[in-house]
Amino acid sequence: MPSDQAVKIVDNRLVLNVEPKRKFPVLRSDNSITLYVNGQRKREPIIISNAEEIKFEIAEEKQAELFDLEVTQDKLGVYLTVNQLKKRRLRPVIIKDPGKIGDFLITTKEETTPSHHPVELEDVYRKLGEVGIQYGLNEAAIEQAIDNPGEKVLIAEGLAPVDSVDSVGG
Repeated sequence: MPSDQAVKIVDNRLVLNVEPKRKFPVLRSDNSITLYVNGQRKREPIIISNAEEIKFEIAEEKQAELFDLEVTQDKLGVYLTVNQLKKRRLRPVIIKDPGKIGDFLITTKEETTPSHHPVELEDVYRKLGEVGIQYGLNEAAIEQAIDNPGEKVLIAEGLAPVDSVDSVGG
Protein backbone atom coordinates (compact mmCIF):
# COMPACT_ATOMS: atom_id res chain seq x y z
CA MET A 1 0.00 0.00 0.00
CA PRO A 2 1.43 3.42 -0.90
CA SER A 3 2.19 5.96 1.78
CA ASP A 4 0.05 9.08 2.40
CA GLN A 5 2.66 11.11 0.54
CA ALA A 6 2.37 9.12 -2.70
CA VAL A 7 -0.11 11.57 -4.25
CA LYS A 8 -0.03 15.32 -3.89
CA ILE A 9 -2.15 18.26 -4.98
CA VAL A 10 -0.51 20.89 -7.18
CA ASP A 11 -2.90 23.71 -8.09
CA ASN A 12 -5.93 21.82 -9.45
CA ARG A 13 -3.93 18.75 -10.51
CA LEU A 14 -3.06 15.46 -8.84
CA VAL A 15 0.49 14.23 -9.29
CA LEU A 16 2.32 11.13 -8.23
CA ASN A 17 4.95 12.15 -5.71
CA VAL A 18 7.15 9.05 -6.08
CA GLU A 19 7.17 6.17 -8.56
CA PRO A 20 5.57 3.14 -6.90
CA LYS A 21 7.57 -0.06 -6.54
CA ARG A 22 4.69 -2.54 -6.73
CA LYS A 23 1.49 -0.83 -7.87
CA PHE A 24 0.15 2.56 -8.77
CA PRO A 25 -2.21 4.11 -6.20
CA VAL A 26 -5.94 4.14 -6.86
CA LEU A 27 -7.91 7.28 -6.01
CA ARG A 28 -11.61 8.03 -5.96
CA SER A 29 -13.52 11.24 -5.25
CA ASP A 30 -16.51 12.02 -3.07
CA ASN A 31 -19.53 14.06 -4.24
CA SER A 32 -17.77 17.40 -3.65
CA ILE A 33 -15.03 16.70 -6.23
CA THR A 34 -15.16 15.93 -9.96
CA LEU A 35 -12.13 14.15 -11.44
CA TYR A 36 -10.86 14.50 -15.02
CA VAL A 37 -8.26 12.29 -16.72
CA ASN A 38 -6.85 13.86 -19.89
CA GLY A 39 -9.89 16.16 -20.00
CA GLN A 40 -12.44 13.33 -19.68
CA ARG A 41 -14.73 13.31 -16.65
CA LYS A 42 -14.34 10.16 -14.54
CA ARG A 43 -16.90 8.89 -12.04
CA GLU A 44 -15.12 5.67 -11.11
CA PRO A 45 -11.85 5.27 -9.14
CA ILE A 46 -8.75 6.11 -11.16
CA ILE A 47 -5.16 4.92 -11.19
CA ILE A 48 -2.74 7.76 -10.48
CA SER A 49 0.27 7.96 -12.77
CA ASN A 50 2.23 10.88 -14.14
CA ALA A 51 1.59 9.58 -17.68
CA GLU A 52 -1.94 11.02 -17.47
CA GLU A 53 -3.04 14.56 -16.70
CA ILE A 54 -5.36 14.30 -13.69
CA LYS A 55 -7.29 17.41 -12.76
CA PHE A 56 -10.16 18.05 -10.38
CA GLU A 57 -12.88 20.62 -9.70
CA ILE A 58 -14.57 21.38 -6.43
CA ALA A 59 -18.36 21.47 -6.74
CA GLU A 60 -19.90 24.91 -6.53
CA GLU A 61 -21.96 25.63 -3.48
CA LYS A 62 -25.09 27.70 -3.46
CA GLN A 63 -24.41 30.96 -1.67
CA ALA A 64 -26.73 31.85 1.16
CA GLU A 65 -28.93 34.88 0.73
CA LEU A 66 -27.68 38.12 2.26
CA PHE A 67 -31.08 38.72 3.84
CA ASP A 68 -34.54 37.22 4.15
CA LEU A 69 -37.93 38.91 3.85
CA GLU A 70 -40.91 37.36 5.60
CA VAL A 71 -44.44 38.56 4.84
CA THR A 72 -46.97 37.97 7.62
CA GLN A 73 -49.90 35.65 6.94
CA ASP A 74 -52.37 38.58 6.84
CA LYS A 75 -50.02 40.30 4.34
CA LEU A 76 -49.94 43.45 6.47
CA GLY A 77 -46.41 43.17 7.82
CA VAL A 78 -42.93 42.45 6.48
CA TYR A 79 -39.96 41.32 8.56
CA LEU A 80 -36.34 41.67 7.49
CA THR A 81 -33.53 39.48 8.80
CA VAL A 82 -29.99 40.20 7.62
CA ASN A 83 -28.13 36.89 7.65
CA GLN A 84 -24.89 36.42 9.54
CA LEU A 85 -22.77 34.84 6.84
CA LYS A 86 -19.48 33.09 7.15
CA LYS A 87 -17.00 33.06 4.35
CA ARG A 88 -16.74 29.41 3.31
CA ARG A 89 -13.90 27.98 1.36
CA LEU A 90 -13.55 24.34 0.39
CA ARG A 91 -10.00 23.07 0.28
CA PRO A 92 -9.12 19.74 -1.39
CA VAL A 93 -7.52 17.06 0.78
CA ILE A 94 -6.34 13.53 0.10
CA ILE A 95 -6.95 10.91 2.79
CA LYS A 96 -6.68 7.13 3.01
CA ASP A 97 -9.89 5.70 1.54
CA PRO A 98 -12.08 4.76 4.52
CA GLY A 99 -14.28 2.63 2.23
CA LYS A 100 -11.24 0.66 0.97
CA ILE A 101 -12.51 1.04 -2.61
CA GLY A 102 -9.23 2.65 -3.59
CA ASP A 103 -6.05 3.58 -1.77
CA PHE A 104 -6.98 7.25 -1.40
CA LEU A 105 -10.03 9.49 -1.38
CA ILE A 106 -9.94 13.09 -2.54
CA THR A 107 -12.46 15.14 -0.61
CA THR A 108 -12.84 18.65 0.71
CA LYS A 109 -12.28 20.29 4.05
CA GLU A 110 -14.30 23.38 4.88
CA GLU A 111 -12.63 26.46 6.26
CA THR A 112 -14.87 29.22 7.58
CA THR A 113 -14.10 32.73 8.67
CA PRO A 114 -16.53 35.40 9.80
CA SER A 115 -17.32 37.63 6.87
CA HIS A 116 -19.20 40.87 6.75
CA HIS A 117 -21.21 41.05 3.58
CA PRO A 118 -22.55 44.58 3.65
CA VAL A 119 -26.23 44.76 2.86
CA GLU A 120 -27.11 48.11 1.36
CA LEU A 121 -30.39 49.93 1.79
CA GLU A 122 -30.80 49.87 -2.00
CA ASP A 123 -30.54 46.04 -2.00
CA VAL A 124 -33.47 45.79 0.42
CA TYR A 125 -35.59 48.31 -1.51
CA ARG A 126 -34.85 46.47 -4.78
CA LYS A 127 -35.97 43.14 -3.31
CA LEU A 128 -39.07 44.72 -1.76
CA GLY A 129 -39.95 46.17 -5.18
CA GLU A 130 -39.47 42.75 -6.81
CA VAL A 131 -42.04 41.21 -4.45
CA GLY A 132 -44.43 44.15 -4.84
CA ILE A 133 -44.02 45.84 -1.45
CA GLN A 134 -43.92 49.62 -1.79
CA TYR A 135 -46.00 51.16 1.00
CA GLY A 136 -45.74 51.32 4.78
CA LEU A 137 -41.95 50.95 4.74
CA ASN A 138 -39.96 52.14 7.75
CA GLU A 139 -36.45 53.15 6.64
CA ALA A 140 -35.19 53.44 10.25
CA ALA A 141 -36.29 49.84 10.89
CA ILE A 142 -34.55 48.67 7.70
CA GLU A 143 -31.33 50.36 8.84
CA GLN A 144 -31.74 48.75 12.29
CA ALA A 145 -31.97 45.30 10.66
CA ILE A 146 -28.89 46.02 8.53
CA ASP A 147 -26.94 47.14 11.60
CA ASN A 148 -28.00 44.07 13.63
CA PRO A 149 -27.49 40.89 11.56
CA GLY A 150 -29.53 37.95 12.81
CA GLU A 151 -32.24 40.15 14.34
CA LYS A 152 -35.75 39.86 12.86
CA VAL A 153 -37.11 43.41 12.46
CA LEU A 154 -40.59 44.58 11.38
CA ILE A 155 -39.86 46.93 8.47
CA ALA A 156 -43.28 47.45 6.90
CA GLU A 157 -46.76 47.56 8.28
CA GLY A 158 -50.00 48.05 6.40
CA LEU A 159 -53.44 48.99 7.59
CA ALA A 160 -56.17 46.40 7.84
CA PRO A 161 -59.17 47.05 5.64
CA VAL A 162 -62.10 48.68 7.38
CA ASP A 163 -65.68 47.76 6.58
CA SER A 164 -67.39 50.68 4.91
CA VAL A 165 -70.74 52.04 5.94
CA ASP A 166 -72.95 53.07 3.09
CA SER A 167 -74.79 56.29 3.66
CA VAL A 168 -78.44 55.97 3.27
CA GLY A 169 -80.11 59.16 2.18
CA GLY A 170 -83.71 59.93 2.59
